Amino acid sequence: MPSGRRPAERGKSDAAKMLRLESLKVKAELERELETWVPNCTKCGLDVHWVSGLGVSPGHWAHREPAPHGEPDPGSRPGARGSKILLSS
Repeated sequence: MPSGRRPAERGKSDAAKMLRLESLKVKAELERELETWVPNCTKCGLDVHWVSGLGVSPGHWAHREPAPHGEPDPGSRPGARGSKILLSS
């Protein structure tokens, strides 16, 4: 055996890789569907959109428009990463 692993170990490893691949495919399909929605934030009325996560990381909702000029730091405005966006369709 060139890999040095027993056949049973290779089978488990291959099954785990296939399971991960399948779950990433499902995540990608769901995120593609979420990207088509354009709801409004009920807190500020701005349009929001889905930002896909990388790999297994989940995505998040974010405001479509940039913050208005003179707005305090981005972490304090509604919808900034780490704060809540209230959605309405």
